[in-house]
Amino acid sequence: MKPCVIVIDKDLALMNACARLFPNVSHSLSRWHIQENIVRHCKPSFKTEIEWDKFLYKWEMLINSTTVDDYNYWYDRIRERLPRKKRDDIMDYLLSN
Repeated sequence: MKPCVIVIDKDLALMNACARLFPNVSHSLSRWHIQENIVRHCKPSFKTEIEWDKFLYKWEMLINSTTVDDYNYWYDRIRERLPRKKRDDIMDYLLSN
């Protein structure tokens, strides 16, 4: 029985092994690793803990969206309310990772 999706971290050895053993299976980064990366790369862009908490709330709503409309709504809320000077950097990070 082959898996449909493999949830991994960014360990290169694991990624390579999965790609060799299961070449037609999708790989996804674990939610825990995604959250850790968001904290590491995005949190320094926020001046206050309140701003950061608001961003995290919207991020949680986005990733827990159950419809396309909900997802688009929270995506727009995140983008519109990011610090202006860091908006492009944060959105580029979110979209590429």
